[in-house]
Amino acid sequence: MPFKPGGPPRRAALAAALTIACLMGWGRPGPVLRAAPPPADQALEYQVKAVFLYHFTRYMQWPEGGDDRAFEIAVLGESPILGPLREIERKRSVGPLPIVVHPCATVGEVGSPRILFVAGAAARRLPEVLERTRGRGVLTVTEGEGMAVKGAAVNFVLREGAVKFEINERALREAGILAGSQLMKLAIRVGGEPPERGR
Repeated sequence: MPFKPGGPPRRAALAAALTIACLMGWGRPGPVLRAAPPPADQALEYQVKAVFLYHFTRYMQWPEGGDDRAFEIAVLGESPILGPLREIERKRSVGPLPIVVHPCATVGEVGSPRILFVAGAAARRLPEVLERTRGRGVLTVTEGEGMAVKGAAVNFVLREGAVKFEINERALREAGILAGSQLMKLAIRVGGEPPERGR
């Protein structure tokens, strides 16, 4: 079944929800990244990214035909985001569906999740990921400069010391996923050309 964005919140409220890392408290305001985090603050950076992933489920609509038993978020490669995502898995759901987090060591283990987070260490596998997930309604999310242009639908970047996200509108459209207008207002829009098949 399709997953529909939430109601029409004000832009400021959505911005706050997306940028405040309140993962551990869910209702207790948390810190916002102001500078590129050194290694000691890496955990905070990935809490923010995990909260972004959760809020994407509220402001995006997936095509019909996916698993209607759970909302799967897969993580390809080793990443500190797994801890915060496990916390979300325990505390949150997407509509009536429980969230299931699936760590993947190889592209072959990915399957057809609703969201696939490709860790920075696995970025070189992006062409293979895109080929494998084409036409499956998978939101591919990466982290690193230039990854949206290479075909990722969403890409986390650091801008002025804060975690931001790029959206490749073409990749999103090819995945059959619709993003709410309020979410698009917050995104850095990237056109992006689809990667060559078979590469």
